[in-house]
Amino acid sequence: MMRKDRNTPVSVLLVDDHPGLSKQTASLSLVKDLKVVALVDRPAKALEAFERLRPDIVVLACKTAGIDAVELVRDMCRQFDGAQVILLVERYNPYIMTSAMEAGVRGICLKSTSSRRIRVGIDCILKGEVWFDEGLLKPLITDTCKAAGLPEDTEQGSDPTDVVLTDRQRHILSLVSQGYSNKKIGASMFLSHETVKSHLQRIMDRLAARDRTEAVVKAIRLNLI
Repeated sequence: MMRKDRNTPVSVLLVDDHPGLSKQTASLSLVKDLKVVALVDRPAKALEAFERLRPDIVVLACKTAGIDAVELVRDMCRQFDGAQVILLVERYNPYIMTSAMEAGVRGICLKSTSSRRIRVGIDCILKGEVWFDEGLLKPLITDTCKAAGLPEDTEQGSDPTDVVLTDRQRHILSLVSQGYSNKKIGASMFLSHETVKSHLQRIMDRLAARDRTEAVVKAIRLNLI
């Protein structure tokens, strides 16, 4: 979901079940060019607030940042096409992160991440990119490589360093990284199933990847998504 008016502050819906107001969400309200339009503490309230306010971004900072948070992301992305959500987590948890990505989250960072850094992430997401806190990215790549049976470190010459993907191909790969099926990618981009398959094959050829998972891992390594 691209912003229509870039001259107005980015509207933010904060979801935080911390008693009172956590330090992190309080600091976000002070960041230049961000406008916190609502602060809610329960999933049902978050869905109602999103429908009513249609914010540019949702910052989900639930205390546990666990399964309930993932379910909220899934419900929000299912009900509201184009919802952009950043999940703030206490610590690295590959299961929660993978589940959140499959649910449709666009960014994940630690709760200790500075509000200024989160602002950078918001900009990336609103440009159509996927954003991860640096402290989470390397272990995520490591675990993804292990799950896919790939080496963690790139051997010299094994990954292309001059890969160029079109904006459409990067968008498709970004959707793949979020767990989108070919059918869902086609529906969101108004492309036929065969066209999506053709794009994915070209992407895998350019990345010298054996499958979708390896393509995503290599794209993350090369900062393509």
